[in-house]
Amino acid sequence: MNDFFFIHPERWWFVALPIALAALGVSVFARKKHARARYADLTAHDVLFEDAAPRGRALSFVLEFAGLTLIALAALEPAAGYTVSKVQRRGIDIVVCLDTSRSMLAEDVVPSRLDRAKRDLGALLPHLGGDRIALIAFAGSTHVVCPLTHDLGAFEALLGGVDTTATRSGGTDIGGALRAALALLPADGAGSQTVILLSDGEDLEAKAQSESELMRTRGVRLHAIGYGSPLGAKIPEDDGGYVKDENGQDVVTKLDAEGLRTLATSCSGVYVASDAYPLPVVEVFEKRVQPLAKRRFESEDRREPRNRYQIVLLPGILALIVGVLLQDRTRRRRSIRGSMITGAERSST
Repeated sequence: MNDFFFIHPERWWFVALPIALAALGVSVFARKKHARARYADLTAHDVLFEDAAPRGRALSFVLEFAGLTLIALAALEPAAGYTVSKVQRRGIDIVVCLDTSRSMLAEDVVPSRLDRAKRDLGALLPHLGGDRIALIAFAGSTHVVCPLTHDLGAFEALLGGVDTTATRSGGTDIGGALRAALALLPADGAGSQTVILLSDGEDLEAKAQSESELMRTRGVRLHAIGYGSPLGAKIPEDDGGYVKDENGQDVVTKLDAEGLRTLATSCSGVYVASDAYPLPVVEVFEKRVQPLAKRRFESEDRREPRNRYQIVLLPGILALIVGVLLQDRTRRRRSIRGSMITGAERSST
């Protein structure tokens, strides 16, 4: 069966547990057998060990091991093939513009402005339902890291690889990022579209206002989240020093909160400081983005694995129950046999 696979093969260690228990049981049984052999000759004194290791115990051990192993295999969720169904989604288009300029390496936000922005963005993903999300990294130039997608797993993986090398040139061109965001959004359905800007606001190219006017004309909302301190911070280098200007002085980068606020309000959005909420991106999404009217996306084919865990789970449970009952029956028989032997010994005396 070439189409047979496990949905969760990373749970392989579940199967190792019953194997480890079986190995322990065999080891204990071997030590007991060796101890009995040292105590007496089993061929000459069978009556001494008549109830020590009945065959039922071995059978119950095998059944319990088989049951636990099958249950463990069921946890890996074996599947055979896929089912394909049409899915109609409704949601919002969200384009995230993430500032990856070197100023985002400043550590006035722990652990750094960029790392904190990525963490906040990652926290948003579980809150998305049928929404689509895209990611643009920008500095002096822009780079579309992920186009609009429903695949949150792929988005998260691509987000993890974003750093200050995501774009080729230095600087901070917020206007270019907004232009790229508009290019990703469909021309229709502006009421269901929004752009979220994560930046320290140092717009060195000074083109953001002109692009925000085009965004306002199309009816796309812009929300901005500012990272950094108005007091400023130095930009660390890989060698332990700090970035310096042409005069040899340490460069100090400051949060331009007013610039970000002006951009956001001009496009019917809001500005939020990163330290205003534990999860500012989630806060903006729930209060400003989620209430937007949802658009209907084209139906998509969804491939879902045919889960066949029942095929191994039910026999596993049955084998485990039979093994436990057989062991209990064996113990009762040993108890009765022991009582009879004791009674016989008392009668003889």
